[in-house]
Amino acid sequence: MIEKMDVPCKVVEGKTTHLIIDYKLDSGDPIYADALRRAPALAGQLNPKGPDGNERPMQVRETMAFTGAIAESVVLDYLNRYFREIDPTGDAFAEPVQGISRQRGSFNQVDIAVRRRSTGKSATIEVRSSNIFKTNTVEVYNRDQSLVGWYATSYKAGEIRKDYYITLYFRHSQDSLQAIMQQRLPLTVQIAAGASRAFIEQYGADDNLKQGGAQFRGVKPIIRCKDVEELAQDMYRALS
Repeated sequence: MIEKMDVPCKVVEGKTTHLIIDYKLDSGDPIYADALRRAPALAGQLNPKGPDGNERPMQVRETMAFTGAIAESVVLDYLNRYFREIDPTGDAFAEPVQGISRQRGSFNQVDIAVRRRSTGKSATIEVRSSNIFKTNTVEVYNRDQSLVGWYATSYKAGEIRKDYYITLYFRHSQDSLQAIMQQRLPLTVQIAAGASRAFIEQYGADDNLKQGGAQFRGVKPIIRCKDVEELAQDMYRALS
């Protein structure tokens, strides 16, 4: 089930609300079932070390792979729904890069391409997800959380910067997510916000996010960024 919700904006002049998209999934949903199927193989592609240099157990990596696969599918699903809504000809569409998820680093991150058939142009998107258990959504968006772009660690000098970044939140604790995956329980994931590379470069700041020697480029609070529909409109126009 997909639900839309407006979060009051308290910190950006001229912006009164921010649209978030909730996907409520259970084990019978194709997105959920596909993530369960793919998780073991994807977990083997994840770096065993987090940005802080500490080793991550396989169970943690499998949960990250599971949530990363869901995040990818949710973004693909919503972007393609929205593109069909604004252009029923199917000129614009989103697809996984080379048809597979690319799982790397400390966040669940995958690459997606958005293309327009009429122009042959394309753009890259990096999708990141994290777990947010706090129930006060206004504080989560207006104060607590960042949209994270690219990052570097002591063992990873940097990464290729994508054209756009989209962040999703699983509204569960890390321990809960592990239990959800093992017991096939329902979950909620939220498409939180997105931003272009240029926006992050101009308005973002570097922060280690309490991850030791890592440096993340991000925008805080996340409500300063665009909602997914605004971002999709930007992509559509940029590829014309």
